[in-house]
Amino acid sequence: MGPERSIGGVVFMLLSLPMFGVGAYTVIDAWLAGEVRGLVAKLFVVAWSIGLAALFALFLLEALSNLWAYWRLTITGASLTVAESLLAYRRIRSYPLPMIANLRIEERHGRRGSIVRRIAFECEGRTAYATPALSLKEARALLDGPLRDLPRRRH
Repeated sequence: MGPERSIGGVVFMLLSLPMFGVGAYTVIDAWLAGEVRGLVAKLFVVAWSIGLAALFALFLLEALSNLWAYWRLTITGASLTVAESLLAYRRIRSYPLPMIANLRIEERHGRRGSIVRRIAFECEGRTAYATPALSLKEARALLDGPLRDLPRRRH
């Protein structure tokens, strides 16, 4: 199960790619033309380039996550297993069922007034999250379906 896909965020990130390319081209061109002089200016350009590359990587990861990530919840006799997959990356976490308490839909306000909902619970004194952003319909389907027997509080 994955979140309801928002194409607006992906389009925004894809439109930012040309800006990254133009910025990188400008910096490299200025460096090669000898227009960047002095140690402080060169350090600034290097730091700016690294920051821009990191921002681009975050945008790309977010876009990939919005398009191709999925989460799988599995309940066995003794544990709840949460598996997150994004392309070749896979992260698996297991939580003992007797230690799970306070299963709930947690809401927080995101950018531009959006509401981000996810399934949260307490396990061994820490808050854990079983899902990424979900619609209210998806979250309720999980709580009323496969997760219905786990201890929770109602919203």
